[in-house]
Amino acid sequence: MKIILIINLVIVFCMVLIPLKGHAETFLTEQQARNIICEILEITPPCPDEMLSTIATIKLNFENFSNLSIYESDPIHIELLEKYNIQVPVWYWPNPEGRYIRISAQLYNHLEEYEYLALALKNVCQN
Repeated sequence: MKIILIINLVIVFCMVLIPLKGHAETFLTEQQARNIICEILEITPPCPDEMLSTIATIKLNFENFSNLSIYESDPIHIELLEKYNIQVPVWYWPNPEGRYIRISAQLYNHLEEYEYLALALKNVCQN
């Protein structure tokens, strides 16, 4: 019974927050964010905008897979964090082989942050 009350409180709280920016705008931001990153990095978006929710995974066009492990932090992740102060998941995956990034739109995100991420990724992937 307590769990149901807590869930109801969370739903009411979200209903109060969402009109401030809008849940639909969050979806739009995710689409725009994914497309900004894909455009700057010259990556074809892996799926249509209509298939996105609030999370998008993008395969980076960076083909250096030597000495990468699914069990250790990706060097791109570390460099983004240490050099650009960006905390975003980046990982190597063996099948389909590639390095991936996952972005998530939240009510507090701005498109400028995704542009900054894309430019940082471009710099990191060129090195």
